[in-house]
Amino acid sequence: MSDSVASFQSQLSSILEILVRAAVCEATKLFEGSCANLQVEIAQSKKEIESLKLRLQLSESELRAERDYGVSIVGKTALALNSRCVGVQASAEMVQIKRRGTGDGELIMLFVVIVVL
Repeated sequence: MSDSVASFQSQLSSILEILVRAAVCEATKLFEGSCANLQVEIAQSKKEIESLKLRLQLSESELRAERDYGVSIVGKTALALNSRCVGVQASAEMVQIKRRGTGDGELIMLFVVIVVL
C-alpha cells in the first residue's frame, strides 16, 4: 500500500508542477502585455507633454510680444495694438518673425516686425 501512496504522490506532484509552470507562463504573458501597453501610454503621454510645452512657450512668447511691443498674433494675422498703430493689420506674408533662443532650441522671445507696404 505504501508503494501505491508513493506512486500517487509522485504522479500528483508531477501534475501540480506542470500546472504551476503553465500558470506562471500565463501570468508572465499577462504581465508582459500590461507592461507593453503601459509603455505605449507613457510614450504617448510624453509626446503630448512636449506638444503642450511647445504650445505654452509659443503662447508665452506671443504674450511677451503683445506686452513688450504692442503686437498681437492671432492665427496668421499680426495686429498692432499700441496707440501709434491702432487698426493696422498685416497678413502672414507681411510679417517677419524672428526667433531668438538658446542653443538647445528653447524659444526665449518672439520678435515681430510689421512690414508696411
